[in-house]
Order: sequence, then structure tokens, then C-alpha cells
Amino acid sequence: MAIRQGLLPAVLGSAVGLVVAAGLSRLISHLLFGVSATDAPTFALAAGLFVLVAFAASYPPAHRIAAQDPMIALHHE
Repeated sequence: MAIRQGLLPAVLGSAVGLVVAAGLSRLISHLLFGVSATDAPTFALAAGLFVLVAFAASYPPAHRIAAQDPMIALHHE
């Protein structure tokens, strides 16, 4: 559940970002060297890297939460 809460905004943001980047790629095509304006592997790599970083940031807290005894955690609430 904790990892899902961390990854959901990243996945949604990546999807929106891919759509916006595809739409704006023609405007910045003169700034790109060595790749086309609609290079699918570059878009996929950027989105995948973003989601991977979000997973790496979400995993340690989720691991700590899963390692706790639920009764102790509820007792402190």
C-alpha cells in the first residue's frame, strides 16, 4: 500500500508528461541533437527512470512499515 501511494503519482505524472512532451516536441526539435523529436525509446527511458526513482524512494519506508508489529504501531496512535 505504501509503495502504491508513492508510485501512483509518479506513474500518472509520467503519463501526463509523455503526452505533453509528445505534443511539445515539435517546438523544441531544433534543440535536439542526435535524436528525433518523437524518439519513443528516449521517452520510454525518461519515464521509466522517473518511475524507478519513485520506487527507490518509496521502498525503504514501506519496508520499515512492513517490519513493524501492527499492535505496537496501533498502540502509539
